[in-house]
Amino acid sequence: MKRTLRLLSLMAGLLLVSSGVFAQQTWKELIANGNFEGSDLSNFSISIKDEGSRNLNAGDIITEGSNHYAKLAFTVSPTKTNFIIQLSEPLKAGDVVKFSMRAKSNATKDLSIVTEVLGRLLVKKGDWSTFTYEGVVKAEQDQCQTITFKFDRNFKQADIFYFDDMSLKVCDGNTPIDFADNKVKEICVSKWDTNGDGKLSMAEAAAVTDIGDAFFNNSEITSFDEFQYFTGITSLQENAFYGCYNLKSIILPSNITEIGVSHSWMGAFRWCYNMTSATLGDKIEVIGDNSFEHCSALTSINMPKNLKTIGYSAFYACSFVPTLVIPKGVESIGDDAFYGWQALTSIVVEEGNKFYDSRENCNALINTKTNELMVGSSSSFIPSTVTSIAREAFVGRSGLTTLTIPKSVTVIGGGAFTGCNGLTSIIVEEGNPNYDSRNNCNALIETATNKLLTGCKNTIIPNSVTEIASSAFSNCSGLTAISIPSSVTKIGAYAFYGCPGPNLLSIIVEEGNPTYDSRYNCNALIETATDSLILGCKSTSIPIDIKRIAPNAFNGCTGLSFVRIPNGVKIIDSYTFASCPELTTVVIGNGVEKIKDFAFFSPNIADIYCYAEQAPEPYMTYSYPIFIGSAYSNTVLHVPATSIETYRNAEPWSIFENIVALTDSDPNPTGITNVSNNMVTGERYYSLDGKRLDQPQRGLNIIRMSNGTTRKVIVK
Repeated sequence: MKRTLRLLSLMAGLLLVSSGVFAQQTWKELIANGNFEGSDLSNFSISIKDEGSRNLNAGDIITEGSNHYAKLAFTVSPTKTNFIIQLSEPLKAGDVVKFSMRAKSNATKDLSIVTEVLGRLLVKKGDWSTFTYEGVVKAEQDQCQTITFKFDRNFKQADIFYFDDMSLKVCDGNTPIDFADNKVKEICVSKWDTNGDGKLSMAEAAAVTDIGDAFFNNSEITSFDEFQYFTGITSLQENAFYGCYNLKSIILPSNITEIGVSHSWMGAFRWCYNMTSATLGDKIEVIGDNSFEHCSALTSINMPKNLKTIGYSAFYACSFVPTLVIPKGVESIGDDAFYGWQALTSIVVEEGNKFYDSRENCNALINTKTNELMVGSSSSFIPSTVTSIAREAFVGRSGLTTLTIPKSVTVIGGGAFTGCNGLTSIIVEEGNPNYDSRNNCNALIETATNKLLTGCKNTIIPNSVTEIASSAFSNCSGLTAISIPSSVTKIGAYAFYGCPGPNLLSIIVEEGNPTYDSRYNCNALIETATDSLILGCKSTSIPIDIKRIAPNAFNGCTGLSFVRIPNGVKIIDSYTFASCPELTTVVIGNGVEKIKDFAFFSPNIADIYCYAEQAPEPYMTYSYPIFIGSAYSNTVLHVPATSIETYRNAEPWSIFENIVALTDSDPNPTGITNVSNNMVTGERYYSLDGKRLDQPQRGLNIIRMSNGTTRKVIVK
């Protein structure tokens, strides 16, 4: 008597698996006429308790156009029924099987098919669902030639089940896997080759239940599509492929239900930033914290149909994905799950989701219960039913051009619109109790505090504003001019980060401002009390009484080619002149004592003229560099002749290969200019009695300008 194979078929599917999957192995189909289109239905039978068995016949087949599927109807009387599939040949122990079918029910709730050995097959009400099972034939199932589904009817209800596209493919379990990546093969064979033949067979792969940290932080592996054959794995731990930054493609086993659920900071695929293809199965219900963080090469992510939980930062900084579809079964989405999706233009929540929605086709993700807009896109509009906007909801959406805040919105989280550098218009509806865009200023202002939260390239800062929030104009490269009213007494960190681009030419602080100034028409933003230059542009002339150049002051300043740092400057802070692609010449005054991380991290600096007799001290956090690596061999460092040995023995100056003595013809540290600007700068300084000064002194000074004229300047 032949044994019966009873399969547990869970609601599943290989979401992204293409027709090429399994192509390298030889697979044989064992179910004839699984689409029920032929006249021969002899391999399908129905067995009903107390009624006997019969073969499926034409009366059991429904035809709709070119589609055919089988119908199994039940009366209201309790009964037990088996649906039996005869295979074309028996299975062998060790064979690898891949079963799939579609099914649906007319029931008013989800129903299940009981399988005697392995459990239940859940059939969703209404629409067709796809089911798959993959595994290895066990010893006790050797020579089985049937698949049996048992329907245990214990309640009075008439139901109809429909079946279609039945398939069972089998592959010899001894077939060796042909790995595309030799490093992956080496690891797999060393870990799981149980028969010691130097190969990994399909059956050996299917027998693995946990890969542990076998691939953790491995920068050598590039492809692991063969991971799909490890069908015994149902959960992927949080560090499985962490740091595999050269991994480009992977296909996950279809039986996996969880990815990285231990709430670890690692993340199963975190920092796989070259990965362009990740195929997930539909059985996945949980994608844990940080799982795909910084997988920035991905251009599409299709969420598994049965997904319920998306963890904290699960898809953080997947920058090039344009479309987000949230399945209807998703119940929980962690903070920052989709942070930094800069290319995001479309957001859709499937109909029927009880927790989230994208109402009115708004291209946004909204919490249904709280009416909080959690994630926006470049194509979003904010519905009038939204009452709050989450922290960083629109971060980096550079394609967003128009922002209209409805009067219903009473809470906006910090940094909600940071990096929306394409904005040209910001409007708050009349009647909003907490926010406004007064005087058509094209800015978002918190009414009670007069704090400007978000600006754009067309913003005019009203003279009633007292504070500019952190990151308010961050990366707003379209700004051509900045005018700070005298009313503004506080400017948050990074308020103008990334603004010194090719377009910014003018920075003016209104006279009478007690906290900030732009002294001597220098085209810079200066903190008065500390003499710190906070923001510059390519038109800036650094005043002679500046003591510190603040972090990022000129970061990304396109068009800046020549920097003169006066003798009064003592500290050059982090990233001050970073990412200035046209910067070729830097003149550093004799008063500079400290230079911080990445201060001159620009690629084309040809000459550095440093007048400090004592080599400025590098103040480096986490040992980050001050100069870009190529500078040490390509840049000429000019220093006082008496200090050459001092520089040769001081870090990081000692790394420079070309250290030469300053000459009288070298440029002096008197200001900052740009190749395209014919700026007039101070060349020589004198006291009232005509004595030459190294730098201006407090009181009245005479300055000989670079165009030959002289000026009298009072230095406070």
